[in-house]
Amino acid sequence: MKVIRSTCNYCSIACNLDFHVEDNGFIARVVPTLDYPVNKGFCCVKGLNLDKQNTEHENPVLPLVRDENGKLKQIQWQEAFDLFAKRVTEIQEKYGKESFAFLSTGQLATEEMALAGHIGRTFLGGNGDGNTRLCMATSVVAYKQSFGFAAPPYTFNDLEHSDVIIFIGCNPVVAHPILWGKTKNKQSERKVPIDEEFIQKLDEYLNSSFEENEDNRLFTHVSNNMANKLIKKRTQTEVTCHGLRHTYVSFLIYHNIDVVSIARLVGHKDATETLQTYAHLFERRQDEVFELVRKII
Repeated sequence: MKVIRSTCNYCSIACNLDFHVEDNGFIARVVPTLDYPVNKGFCCVKGLNLDKQNTEHENPVLPLVRDENGKLKQIQWQEAFDLFAKRVTEIQEKYGKESFAFLSTGQLATEEMALAGHIGRTFLGGNGDGNTRLCMATSVVAYKQSFGFAAPPYTFNDLEHSDVIIFIGCNPVVAHPILWGKTKNKQSERKVPIDEEFIQKLDEYLNSSFEENEDNRLFTHVSNNMANKLIKKRTQTEVTCHGLRHTYVSFLIYHNIDVVSIARLVGHKDATETLQTYAHLFERRQDEVFELVRKII
């Protein structure tokens, strides 16, 4: 038996794994690499079960096509090439070139992805995209709006040096064990889970209820609280803090929160101070306030 070190192909963390391979090519077991700095002898359950891909399911060496009864059957490669070319040509002749499109999987190597794009666009004239970009489209937009560039602005080292980490709607112990491993041993680090219990307590404090798909409502309350603390500690510029609060008040006005409650939430001594400070927001129509919030958030 020999041990072959390779990289897990599931996510972008790129854990290293040691594959114990028998002489006949059978993968006997998968062990996380001890001395690799990313996963340090640990990995998630998906990585531990990589051997099942090759040992429990037979890898078809021939292409599959559905017969007239809808069942998959194997055909020879040349037949598959001819059938694919015939069907694509017929569809494009009937509906136009742009009736054909392709979507690549994130498991393709870079060279295979480039080849798929070259064939799809150059020879078939259709539109194409890669799932590696498509599945991250919402994250890219969020990063661009929040930080100005389309990538996470942090590394694992940042997690290890953080004083507070907020986990929103996730269980990192199960879903992101490598990430959790970077933080679990730091006792001084405060970990805040935003889960159902957290939401219930926030509802009681605000005398309101968070409904499904109201993430912005939650985050604006959190950002306001951050602004209050930052202003008190003077650890950020007033422009940054008041920008957060401006967004927060706009959001509350749009949701018809009364001015007395707004004054309490933003830390003003009374409603008069709130009305004087944010008179321009109260004068706006609700649709204008919503448009302002949408652009900022």
